[in-house]
This record gives sequence, structure tokens and C-alpha cells, in this order.
Amino acid sequence: MTFRQFPRLQLLSTFVGCCCLSQLTACNDKYSNLHPVVGKVTFEGEPIPLGKITFYPEDGSRPATGELYEDGSYELKTYDDGPGAVTGQHKVTIDAVKEQFDHPGDDPGAEELTVEPSHTELAKRVRIQWLVPIEYSRRDTSPLMAEVKPEDNVIDFDLPVNDLPVK
Repeated sequence: MTFRQFPRLQLLSTFVGCCCLSQLTACNDKYSNLHPVVGKVTFEGEPIPLGKITFYPEDGSRPATGELYEDGSYELKTYDDGPGAVTGQHKVTIDAVKEQFDHPGDDPGAEELTVEPSHTELAKRVRIQWLVPIEYSRRDTSPLMAEVKPEDNVIDFDLPVNDLPVK
């Protein structure tokens, strides 16, 4: 018996093969307009050692994000498995906060807890320190814009305080 003696099986295998091929092509299409974007974020000349940077395309397509590393560097990703951002103009936000937890021993007047603290007690002990002004973290107040070109992109940001919008 040969494969040609079973036309339905041949038709089915051709159909399955076409479906697999179209899925591979569709996967490649989602990355076709993505281009690598790396850079460094500093505030008043000092690197921002932690946080997140987000590029929001003006055309409304999927945003790209990147983690800020200790030296202020970042690499954007639009998908978990595909680096880069779409070409075009982007609004950029930078969300960089440092959470500090106060311990009872830090306050000479505080009593030492003998039981696990509640969520409310823990929340009272958290102090948030913004590493860049909060205005940079919101799309409606961030003055940052960037253009992603169809090539490898290096886009650095040195954030001065005096560039913030006037309220």
C-alpha cells in the first residue's frame, strides 16, 4: 500500500502542513515591524539603577517595555520572545521607584513585634522613593518622545528636572 492509495489521508496531511506553515509565517509577521532598541536612562547625569521604561506607539499598536539595570541601561521588548519596538513615534514613560521598609528597630520609640505583622502594619512601614520625578511615569505628563527607526536604535534619556511640563 502506498500513500497515494488513500486520497483523504493525502488531503488531510496537505491541509495540516499548510496550517503549520501559515502559523510559522504568522509568527514571523508579528515581528516584522519590530526593531532593536537599547539605551541608557540617567537623571541629572546619574544612572537610574532600577525601574521600567515603556514606549507607547502613537499608532496605538502594542507598547514595548524594558527593565532598567543597575547602570541605567535597558533593552525593549514588545513580546516576551521578541525584542524591539514598532517603527514610528512613541510617547515614553519611566517608572522608577525604590521601596524601603521601616523596621521596628529603626524607631527608638517603637515596640518590637512578637507576631507576624498584618498587611496594614507592613504598608505603614513602606516608604516609596521616586528615583525620577513622578511626572515621567505617566503618559499624560511625560514630556519624553522617541522615534524608532527600521534599524538598530540606541535611544538615551538624560532627565533634567527643568524639562517637566508646567502645571
